[in-house]
Amino acid sequence: MPQRPFRTTIVLLFCIAALIGVPQKPSAQEPGESRALTEAVIRSQLEAMAAGDDARAYSYAAPSIQDMFPTADIFMQMVRDGYGALIAPVDFAFQRFESRDGRAIQVLNVVDRQGRLWRATYRMLRLEDGSWRIAGCMIEEIPGGSV
Repeated sequence: MPQRPFRTTIVLLFCIAALIGVPQKPSAQEPGESRALTEAVIRSQLEAMAAGDDARAYSYAAPSIQDMFPTADIFMQMVRDGYGALIAPVDFAFQRFESRDGRAIQVLNVVDRQGRLWRATYRMLRLEDGSWRIAGCMIEEIPGGSV
């Protein structure tokens, strides 16, 4: 009988284990759960900004963002300067979601107070404790997208 390489043997053992139902370690979060959790974080930050609660809005930023903007005041000044459409929008709707290896992309459409339509693409990061934080956002106006 020919000898199999070690790697092939290990792969075969994992396949056999999967077929006979040996329990595997579950993933930390299922995609649907991750989507719901990231949406909750974004929604909570939008609500905090609309309410003028800068400290709470800042709390949803990932550690890397908090390192760049070390106080809630500095953070909110950056938001006001570049992301004004996200402060008290008239409406928003979650769109596409992708998740992989503790990172996610969540896209939402936002209608600002002037009735203009924007697409916000959030980069999300899952922390070691399983919670999600906002690690970045790109926003662009959708041409001809006013309501």
